[in-house]
Amino acid sequence: MSTGLVPERPPQVTDLLSRIRFAELQGLRGLFPAGANVLEIGGGNGFQAACLAAWGFSVSSVDTGPSDWEMQHYPVIPYDGTRLPFRDGVFDVIFSSNVLEHVICLRRLLAEARRVMHAGGRAIHVLPTSAWRVWTSIAHYPWLAEYLLFGRRGGHGRPLPAPSDVLQRRGIWGAMQRALVPSAHGVDASSLREIITFGRQRWLREFEECGFIVERDWPMGLFYTGYSAGQGLDLRLRQALATVCGSACRAYLLKAAERGASALVGASGGAAA
Repeated sequence: MSTGLVPERPPQVTDLLSRIRFAELQGLRGLFPAGANVLEIGGGNGFQAACLAAWGFSVSSVDTGPSDWEMQHYPVIPYDGTRLPFRDGVFDVIFSSNVLEHVICLRRLLAEARRVMHAGGRAIHVLPTSAWRVWTSIAHYPWLAEYLLFGRRGGHGRPLPAPSDVLQRRGIWGAMQRALVPSAHGVDASSLREIITFGRQRWLREFEECGFIVERDWPMGLFYTGYSAGQGLDLRLRQALATVCGSACRAYLLKAAERGASALVGASGGAAA
């Protein structure tokens, strides 16, 4: 099953986000069985789906709502965010990258992922860490100064509104709050709360309660923030920074527990990032 033509090679890696996502995906490549039928949840502009397809996997990618990306690398099927538009047990691997923290009905989505994953399949989820949340909050202030002084495009191929538009939409008090307090990244009410909810223990608990066994989890080993500061930093330097400042993301490898069982086994120790 596939939603598009197979690219001859992975898409060109140009901006910071695509460099990081490509490096992370390369680190996970060995977890995908040869010729695997893969479902990507939260495909965005299809960049990672295109990479997986170019590596020989059969890929279907879904996301909610119409795409607002400037460039689309691979066809992404729109869906309602509630029920995955596939029959039971058809995918070898369920994959998501920096998606689950945005999902309001998380347990419903995880139940759907389990439904469409065949017996013996695996799920691979990449999620931001508490360290990413802390450093992104710190990076908010130099980014804000640059934005107010010079104006700038949004990172990741999306335009930013002008400061005057933000002021008009939010009012003076709302704009001040937005400037002084970093906004939440996902569905949580505040960026401070995300320091807790992006932690490893929260995700282990969520997966267990949704009927998955965490076979292994580990830091991805790259340091970056939610802003585009340090565009020119080499990935090797980002790896070195991750050992000191914490990894921006953590990967979780899951399999479905037996029906009716709620077990958490094999979760690796590793330094929580």
